Amino acid sequence: MEINEAKRAYDSIADNLNAILNKYKDYNLNIYFLDNKIYYIVETWLPDIGKNDYQLDLYTYKLEEHSFQISPVSTLNATIKLSHDYRIKTAYIDALDTVKELRKGHGTQLLKRFITIAKNSDINFIRGKLYRNTPIGIEDLKTFYSKNGFEVSEDRIYMLIKNVEEKIEY
Repeated sequence: MEINEAKRAYDSIADNLNAILNKYKDYNLNIYFLDNKIYYIVETWLPDIGKNDYQLDLYTYKLEEHSFQISPVSTLNATIKLSHDYRIKTAYIDALDTVKELRKGHGTQLLKRFITIAKNSDINFIRGKLYRNTPIGIEDLKTFYSKNGFEVSEDRIYMLIKNVEEKIEY
């Protein structure tokens, strides 16, 4: 009897995962554990026609047996500029948000995944703008990015990923 219950639970989890993934056409999937629970990040890339630029969206979902909610726990939206026309390849974080009740590491997981993507894509810099009216407060937002390795100014974030080896003339 125990094996049948485990199989039903597994089938239910697989059905939940498939229901969420069916919302996306092309995606990559990454799994992480937080507080003894399984979460996964769905990563989608949308190319900009005519350029080698992309809109990258990362969505975190909780992997659970019964799907009570199929909306993301957290999201990160970014623009990645990879065209060879650019001497400096840059990723811009447009937005990072986590459901208020679940702000316990999911944003950090998304940011870590995004930094890995940037490193693997030969990005030189990650940049972003800080908005004063952020739900967590501007000082907490600055602390969050600083703890995750970013340089933080009054209204911007910045991370050097890869040094530019050639001198750039302006």
